[in-house]
Amino acid sequence: MSSVTATSSSRVLQCLELCRLICEQIGSKDKRTLFQLCLSCKALMEPALDLLWYELDDLVPLMRCLPLDLYEEREDLQRDVVLIVSNGFHSAPLIFTINLRPMVKNDWERFEIAASRVHILTHSDIADVTRNDRVYQFDSGIFQSLACAQPGTSKLLPRLRQLTWSVKNDDIYPYILLFLSPSIKDLTVFIVTGDDASVRMRFSLLTSLVSHCPSIQSVALDAQDHVYRSWESLYSGRASSACAPFIAWTGLESLSLRHLNLGFLTHAIAGLPALTRLELYSCRIRVDTQFPSNTPQFPVLKDLAMVRCNMGTCLHVLKSMSSTPLVSINLSIAETPQEPQWAELINGLQNGVLHDTLTDFPASIEPYQNERCVDGRKWD
Repeated sequence: MSSVTATSSSRVLQCLELCRLICEQIGSKDKRTLFQLCLSCKALMEPALDLLWYELDDLVPLMRCLPLDLYEEREDLQRDVVLIVSNGFHSAPLIFTINLRPMVKNDWERFEIAASRVHILTHSDIADVTRNDRVYQFDSGIFQSLACAQPGTSKLLPRLRQLTWSVKNDDIYPYILLFLSPSIKDLTVFIVTGDDASVRMRFSLLTSLVSHCPSIQSVALDAQDHVYRSWESLYSGRASSACAPFIAWTGLESLSLRHLNLGFLTHAIAGLPALTRLELYSCRIRVDTQFPSNTPQFPVLKDLAMVRCNMGTCLHVLKSMSSTPLVSINLSIAETPQEPQWAELINGLQNGVLHDTLTDFPASIEPYQNERCVDGRKWD
């Protein structure tokens, strides 16, 4: 009986698809079990490695694929552990001068094997990376070395599908280009607002996004604060320049915007031909903003979420959707409406979005203190 069982087990392990199913039962989050599986069973090693590297919450594991004499982990003066990749191409800060040498072609061998398996990556310097109770911080020298030594025109993560780039350091933010690849379909970028020059630099990414990621289907932009910068001010009041990056996203299916004053951008959003899901979180649209009348508005939108938006913004968006085939609306108003506003909201819903297609309509009120825009005026 034991020989029969052994034969059956060996046959199962000869089937790659069954091996993958076994590993998928563990899941990509259980890194410890997947690692042990790689060491214990040769037949399961490849599918286990695929899942082990499938999703990364930070860049530490990839950095550790580089040769030991290229980087160093040491405690800084604040007792935080700093991951340092020695930089042979630029003048490195003094703290990073130990083990300094240039990167060479052979340094990439282990890195490329692991990188080819990564599908989901999150990189953040807004909250320190913590692994095994040790805190890691990344210096721009790491990314400078990777950018200078990157082999040919290949992408660092050629199979990456989902990228979250949560970066407040202006020196590091542009290195998102190292990780943008044609395979990316889902991108989340945190536009941490600093001075106007910094914000404009960050928004410049939107112009080239389609060329880097032609298959992009989902984009989330988060300003991460409550200073609602005017979209017009970023583009010096030029509507065509403000809308151009979004007009190019003809394949975009999902868009999430947080803490932004949309202004001219509403024109581009309303005309996106493939957009089926729109989330506006704590966004503002001035009541005098006009949606275009000569083009279809939200032609295929099915799911709309307006969370912590004021009444004026909610009404303005809803009134533009009389011909939109909405299936779901999530409405969370960030103020207590007055009686006339209630009447206007109900009228707007009846004349606008309450179609036969609508099946889900949760609504709530979350009062908040009056907020002001950058120049001190109250929002409408």
